[in-house]
Parts: sequence; C-alpha cells; structure tokens
Amino acid sequence: MNKFFIYITIVLLAVSLAAWQFTLSKKESQPSTIQPSMVTDSFLSAPTDGLANKNTASDQPSTVPNPQHTDSTGRALKIMDTPNWKRSGLLIDHLPQLKKAADAGDIDSKYILAENLQYCFYAPLDDEALQTKLDTVATYSDAGEAADQVIEKYTYCQHITQTERSQFYHYLADAAQLGSVAAQARFSGLTAEFYMQSQGFKTIQRDAYIAKRDAFNQQKLTFLTQASLHGNEMALMTLSNLHHTQQTGKNSLAHSYALNRLLMDITQSDEVYNRYAYFEQRQYPQLSENDKMIAEERLIQWRNIIDRNGTLYPHPKFN
Repeated sequence: MNKFFIYITIVLLAVSLAAWQFTLSKKESQPSTIQPSMVTDSFLSAPTDGLANKNTASDQPSTVPNPQHTDSTGRALKIMDTPNWKRSGLLIDHLPQLKKAADAGDIDSKYILAENLQYCFYAPLDDEALQTKLDTVATYSDAGEAADQVIEKYTYCQHITQTERSQFYHYLADAAQLGSVAAQARFSGLTAEFYMQSQGFKTIQRDAYIAKRDAFNQQKLTFLTQASLHGNEMALMTLSNLHHTQQTGKNSLAHSYALNRLLMDITQSDEVYNRYAYFEQRQYPQLSENDKMIAEERLIQWRNIIDRNGTLYPHPKFN
C-alpha cells in the first residue's frame, strides 16, 4: 500500500513539473506586448489645454548641442537648441543681409528669415492700422500688456511690406526641404487655413483650392515626420494629435499611442512624461490586439531611427 502511494506521488510530481516547463516555454516564445505605463498622481490635476492630444534632416549647423541626455533605454541623445531667430533693433536693418544669404542657399538664413516674416505677418502696416489695433486690444482684460506687444511688433516690423511678409512660407518650406529640423518642426504651428489665406489662395476655384490645401497638409505631415525622427518633441506632439484626431488615415489610434510612448521614452521633462503617460493610459483600453501590434512595431521602428540620428530637440515650453 505504501509503495502505491509513493508511486502516485512520483507521478503527480512529474506531471506538475512537465506542466510548469510547458508554461514557461510558452511564455518565452510569446512576443512582448505593449503595456500601459504608470503616471504620477501629481499629474492628474494638471491642466491639459493647449497641447497635443487635447484628449486634445539631418543636424543643422544652426543648432547648438548641449550636454548629452540619456533616454529611458540608455541611449545617449545630444540635446539640440533651436536657433534664436529674433534680431535686435528693427528687422528692416537686417533684411537685406538675411535675404542675400537665404537666396544664396544658406539654410539657417532661410529659417531665420521665415520666422521673422511670419512674426510680422499680422503686425500693423501703418499708423492708422496701429491705432485700429490698439483700439481693439483696449477692450482686453490685459489691455496694457496687449498694447505693449502690438507696439513692439509694429516697431520691429516697420517698413516690411505685406508682400514681403507673405514670403515667409517660401523660405520656411525651402529650409524644411533642405533638412532644417527647426523649419520642419515649425509646421506644427501652421494650419491649412492660414496657409491658404497668407499665400493668396482663398478665392481660387474650388477644385484648385482643395488641391492646394491637400498638398499643404501632405507636405506638413512629411515635414513633421522628418523632424520627429530627429527627436523633435514639438513635432512629435503635433503628429500624435493629428493621429488622435484621425486626420492621417487608418490605424490613427495605434500611431498616436505609439508616439505618446515615444515621447515618454525620449523626453527629459517630467511634465512632458506625465502629460503623455496620462494620454497613453486613456488610449490603452481603446486598443484592439491588432492596434497593439501596430503600435509596438511603430514604437520600436521610430525609436531605433531616433537612436541612429542621435538628437533630441526639447519642446521650448518645457525646456
């Protein structure tokens, strides 16, 4: 009888051991899957308005490298600064030199000139326009500060014609096409409506209007993607929002989720990390199994490219 119990015990132990080995081998053979991250409690009360997910080319000589930053996977990314485009004194004093350098092919000058001309786009053109603008801002709650800003912009932009101001897009697109990460990321702040208005396309025939608008949107997406692959946080935030609002085609949710995870992976800002961890946690329950696979593939692919490019452009608001 004792021999029988000993035999039964040995059999049960052998079966349990085999089951444990099978389970272990099955876990090892399964691909890793994306899991939701943790977000600190302090973020849950943080405001989210005004940022992506409002749930919302190479390195350029103009960028100045700062000390290296190691992302969450241990890769060293060189922190890059966006060029300071604002000139001292009046823009008109710098315009001839900037135009000459930009027209000669200097990428930095193209970007700096584009930023300045766009900054001046809505500035009053003459004293009468200035007074009209001041009368308007006089009704604001921060009227004094608003008036100071209007006067500063008017003074800075004096003698720059509206035709010259409209040329900002020519220089910006040119710089972006030539590989300026700063210019590519600057498309984050451009809408199709502003593009059509500023370039004089508001009154063209309907089919031509749609073609121009769609071409701009595609170009914007291309430039933002290029900037994102160089670790530009502003471009990544805008891309995530475009995917989140389903303006970029199929698999939008998966792509937005992956970009949110990517931002969390490379950022050096606790505020950016917590903000996008919050967005990511809200999205995760909405993902299908196929979405998770797509998101993981996109995350790994983009993370590897950013690693090879080796740069990080922090968002200026959180830098």
